[in-house]
Amino acid sequence: MQDVEAYELGGKAVVSMSFGVPARFMWWEDDSERPPNIPPIPSRNTDVLGAFLHALAEMGVAAVASSGNFADKKGLEDFATLQAHSPRRNGGANSPLVVVGNADKDGNRYPSSNWKDTDNAGILTLYMNGDDILCAVKEGTDAWGKEPAGTSQATAATAGLMAYFLGDPELRAQFTAGGVGNMPMRLKKHLIDVSVAHKGIGGWGDANTDSVPRLSNGESITCGGEGVTVEQEAPPMPAYVSPPNTATRRQLATSEVSYGMDLVLPVASRPKCYNRP
Repeated sequence: MQDVEAYELGGKAVVSMSFGVPARFMWWEDDSERPPNIPPIPSRNTDVLGAFLHALAEMGVAAVASSGNFADKKGLEDFATLQAHSPRRNGGANSPLVVVGNADKDGNRYPSSNWKDTDNAGILTLYMNGDDILCAVKEGTDAWGKEPAGTSQATAATAGLMAYFLGDPELRAQFTAGGVGNMPMRLKKHLIDVSVAHKGIGGWGDANTDSVPRLSNGESITCGGEGVTVEQEAPPMPAYVSPPNTATRRQLATSEVSYGMDLVLPVASRPKCYNRP
């Protein structure tokens, strides 16, 4: 928080959190231990991270947290709820915290990804691919590998997209209009709106029955090249302040079009191609 003030990062920063601490260890019981800039705690059973996240949001810092990887772990059913750990338990429909689950490349929820919301608070914001991810590993300065699937990878990618959106001067100006404290919630809404407009509600695999969006950056691969035919003009993307509707929502084709950094366009089952100005 001192860095936010010192370097004037309000309205420009994203905090990414790929960890979880059991909620019972996070109760702030002694108000005398409260650091500067944190408002007085309302009760002795207050989540420390929740208090910090609230203060960060007011300073114009967006935050994203992993949903956890306990959904398929036998004997750890209590850890499989989104309420069990902080910081993710501080998410919700009325919270600026973005909480990210793990989906495979086909949009299916990964078996270990936490999704149970015992209070129906809307904690889980969206899914992002966290399976089969190529990333740097600690064995060397130029070593690459694939980490085990998890919500941590999905969260890091989501944080990057949030920072990408903040890097757009026009979008950032809209997010911060009226004060930098407005940015975190508006950025979260923009993520949801763009993802729903581009990929619809829920996943697109046969195993998907949920209504959680799959993350999208709102951009498309330009049509063209040998054997690629433009089917139709894509509908316009809605502005972040306008909720998506049936007129603007499109479902993606179920055929695979990319894998990692490789573009895959099978001749026998090419997906519909849209050209966007």
